[in-house]
Amino acid sequence: MNSNTRHSLILLFATVIWGSALSAQSIGAKIIDTYTFLSGRCIFCCLFLLPFVFYRNKQLGHYVSKDKLKNGMMCGFWLFLGCLFQQLAITYTSAANCAFITATYVVLVPYVALLFGHKLDLKIVICSFVALIGLYLLSVKGKMSINKGDIWAILSALAYSFQIIWISRYSKEMDPILLAFLEFLFVGIVSTFVAVVFEHPDLNQIIKAIPSLMYVGILSSGIGYTCQIIGQRGLNPSIASMIMSLESVWAAFFGWIILKETLTRLEIIGCALLFMAVISSQLIKE
Repeated sequence: MNSNTRHSLILLFATVIWGSALSAQSIGAKIIDTYTFLSGRCIFCCLFLLPFVFYRNKQLGHYVSKDKLKNGMMCGFWLFLGCLFQQLAITYTSAANCAFITATYVVLVPYVALLFGHKLDLKIVICSFVALIGLYLLSVKGKMSINKGDIWAILSALAYSFQIIWISRYSKEMDPILLAFLEFLFVGIVSTFVAVVFEHPDLNQIIKAIPSLMYVGILSSGIGYTCQIIGQRGLNPSIASMIMSLESVWAAFFGWIILKETLTRLEIIGCALLFMAVISSQLIKE
């Protein structure tokens, strides 16, 4: 098995985890508040990754420096916004809708990359308009308004666009487990502070949400995001983004299996257009 195939399979594995985790997030959102969920998710993630960080520091000498800490905080900042907006989205919209809209980060990445000196291809613009049509059919539901959850999902997609760009930059410079740990350590500190100040977490509710928190924290965060970093190290960013967009397919599947969610005909067409735009945008050669 060559390097590209191996890294592609690692990313594909991450998309399966992320897609299934949206169902767990949806269940958890009905039990505890947003920041409390983020805090618990990060606690389980960091506890899971910490032994691996210590081991790799001891065996491989991957110690934390000021630059590495700064890099982790930068990725963590955008990850915090992405996770926060996605958790808010899942509170007001379905897991399938949230996943499909969040997948537009693949279309948004080229626009965000303009800030870093990259050029914009006309074909990318066309793909973006197709994605907007799909987003309209998926979100508007026959009315000239957009669901509150869909707005949060759009903001989540934008935040993840910045996170993907920074991961691409730092994944080759840092140990993937250390970078994932520092990301979620930053997210955990910020979300815990905000949860204590504004939400006043209830211990009984947190205990009820532990299965969801463990699933999202250990699998989606600890394993999934580490796989993202490893995968992006060995793949062209366009190919990596295309594979990661398959999260939406798995989310729709698990939403159907676990949450018994359904999509109308127009919503299915919207999902198809949005998904085609996402894939097409990544097939265009730079």
